[in-house]
Formats: sequence, structure tokens, C-alpha cells
Amino acid sequence: MKIKLFFKICACESKFARLLGKFYMYLFIKYNKMVQISTRCYVFLVMGNIDKYLKEKLVFSILISDLSLKDECMMLLKNKFGPVDFESDLLEFTFSNYYNKEMGTPIKKFFVSFKRLIEPDVLAEVKAATNCFEQRFCVQGSRKINIDPGLLCQSRFILASTKDSSHRIPLGLGIYAEITLMFEHGTFRPVEWTYPDYRSAGYIKILNEIRALYAAQLKA
Repeated sequence: MKIKLFFKICACESKFARLLGKFYMYLFIKYNKMVQISTRCYVFLVMGNIDKYLKEKLVFSILISDLSLKDECMMLLKNKFGPVDFESDLLEFTFSNYYNKEMGTPIKKFFVSFKRLIEPDVLAEVKAATNCFEQRFCVQGSRKINIDPGLLCQSRFILASTKDSSHRIPLGLGIYAEITLMFEHGTFRPVEWTYPDYRSAGYIKILNEIRALYAAQLKA
């Protein structure tokens, strides 16, 4: 028997109400959990069910400084993660000079998303795999391609990172997750720690388009 109720019962003058309160207390103590928060007030908690995750959309943002490597990179990603259902134009990456010394300039960036939806708890494994792919395109120890995997769902966009910080959650394999954008009022919006490029109208427009593809997949 499962009773899906939530009550807050306080002591009162009515004898009937006190009896009714004792009856509900008995039911919740027997079938759920009771927490006494004062001598006159009880809160009854219904235990939540553990369900499977809703599958999410795998999205990569890719920095590249040698365009001759792009086709090989895309072949590797498709072989590993399946067919692509979105690929953006090449975008100028001018938001930071962090990668300039390692990768060289000019640096371009593009986004790809994959048709096959995945369980969100495999993001660390995806990041570990893309790190291995990056090593294939190193020249004298310097990367020419940087692949940042993320997960997109209807309410948020998450990026994986190897760097710890106060707002990042450990996933395993030395990988952390960061909520980079949240979806509110019809569009993605940045949060306090969102990188400057992901705050830009161009990136948000791309991710809104990918989200529309994801929403259509869920309805299909």
C-alpha cells in the first residue's frame, strides 16, 4: 500500500481534528516517514522513487587551428558516437587568448551534436575518450584540436572539465561537470561562472537550435 499524501498537522482545540491527526500520523509512520519539527507540529515526508535518467543530447564544441585535420577528427567522432544531426559554421574564436600559445592562431570553433541520445551518467567516459582523440592531433606535444563535450537537455547545458572548482561536481575518472547555461523564458541564459563565449548571442542561438532538435526527438 502506498499513500501519496503530504500533510502538516498542528495541535488544535477540536477533538475530532486531534483524532484525525493521530490517524494520519499512524498511516505515515507505518508507510512513510515522520519528522517532528516541534512539540505541536509534524511534517510527513513521502519518499521519492528512484527513476532512470532521461537521455540527453551529446554536444561538442571544438576548437581547431589546423583545418586540414577537421575531416579526420569528425570521422573519429562519428565512428565513436554515431551520426551527427547538427554542425555549425566555423566561428572565429576571439573571446580568449588562453589557447593561442599551444594551438597557434587563428583558432576556429564549431559545434556538433549527435543524433543518438545518451545516458547523462556517461559524460565522464565521453570526456576521457575525447581527451585521447586530442592526443592524436598533437604536434610536438601541442594540441591542434580541443574537444569539449557537453550534455544538453530541455532545462540546461552542461560541460565536462578536467579542472576542479567550487561550482563543479566530480563525476569520476578525474572529470567534473559544470552547468554552463540554464533554459528559462524560451532561451538559454548564462549563470555566474559561464565563460564569455557561451554568453554570446551566437553561441546561445546555436544551442537553442540544438535544443529544438532534442525536443523534437523526445516527442517522436
